[in-house]
Parts: sequence; structure tokens; C-alpha cells
Amino acid sequence: MHYLHISRNIDRCLEKLRMTGSQGALAASQYLQIIKCIRQGKWHSDIITCKRTKNGEYRLKNCVKYDLGNGYRLVTVKDGNNLFITFAGSHDQTDRWIDTHRYDDFCEDDKLYITELIESAETLSADELSEDLPSDSVLEPDEFEEQLVDKIDDAMLKMVFSGLFKNG
Repeated sequence: MHYLHISRNIDRCLEKLRMTGSQGALAASQYLQIIKCIRQGKWHSDIITCKRTKNGEYRLKNCVKYDLGNGYRLVTVKDGNNLFITFAGSHDQTDRWIDTHRYDDFCEDDKLYITELIESAETLSADELSEDLPSDSVLEPDEFEEQLVDKIDDAMLKMVFSGLFKNG
């Protein structure tokens, strides 16, 4: 059995995201899609695996961060059969939250979290399994990442991947 522990403050985090405008509202929508997959036990869903940040979080043991788009992040912590949904916010807010909570113990009976059983994908009906999760608007390109990609030219790629690049 697996258990999901959602912070009692997560609704406040989502409300703050929505108040920042359309990009924050899109991040809140991404959060809802990720949580829906987790609740249904769809661990290998693209929405789960593709939204993990590229760099692991070393400051918090067993932490996995998710990219909610446009610089927003979701912080989760896995402890045995327990998954804690701890925080959602901007990149800077997330860094501050992790620094503040880096020594926290995540216990399954913590009153700061609401606990629920995670469904196994095998117990879901065929209709539930075939349900379309992401909408087109949820999977829009991330403007921040596009800006970074625009700054990369062939010379920089050759410098970074010099071992793979053969001079002509």
C-alpha cells in the first residue's frame, strides 16, 4: 500500500499561484494534473516522469521537485510507502522553503498533512485508465526554457560538448 500526504498549506500555495496571473494559474493546473496521476497510481505517466526537474534536490533527503512551468516548482518527499506533497511556488520561494525545512522529519502521522490511500492502477476501470489527463493548454511550452534555448548557439554547444564534437 502507498499513502499520499498532502500539506494542509498546499491550497494556500495554489491560491497564491493563481493570484500571480495566467502563468501561476497554469502552474496550479499542472499541479492538479500531477496529483491526479499520483492519486490514480499512474507512476509511469508522462505527466509524472516528464515534469521532474532535471537536477535532483540534494538539500532535502528523498526530495523530488517537479517543474510546473514558467519557473514554478512542486516539492515532494518520498519516505518508504509515503509520498509527501510539501510545497508549490516560484523557484525562489521553493529554494527558501527547502532551506527552511531541510532538517524536517516526514512522519506518516504528522498532523500538518492530510493522508489518503493511493489507488493502484490495476484497480481502476478501463474508462479511468483511458481518460485523457493533459489538455493542450497544460502542455504549452515554457517561456523561461524557450528564452534559455534562444541564448544557446552552435559555438556554445561545441564548447559544452567538445568531447563529442569532431573538428572537420
